[in-house]
Amino acid sequence: SGASQPPPLWRAPDMGLLAVPLGQLSMVRAWLDGTLLRAELRGPDGKLYTVVRGDRVGSDGGRVLQVSSSQVVVGEIGFGLDGQPFIVQEAIR
Repeated sequence: SGASQPPPLWRAPDMGLLAVPLGQLSMVRAWLDGTLLRAELRGPDGKLYTVVRGDRVGSDGGRVLQVSSSQVVVGEIGFGLDGQPFIVQEAIR
């Protein structure tokens, strides 16, 4: 019969910036919001995301370490050959 399917009970959340590799993000602008420096990043689909220090960014679970007028610095945890963790920093411009 032509009965329609019911809507799903659970819908996957929009992962936003957590689904985008850092290399696919570009910085659009930065501005001061009171005492907080914010930045706007553009994803590969053209969608804009506002970030501040401490936000989670990127598909490898990085965190925004610094926002400046020209770049957003994101830190990700990497592991050396000895298994010791270290912070890898990447700038988004």
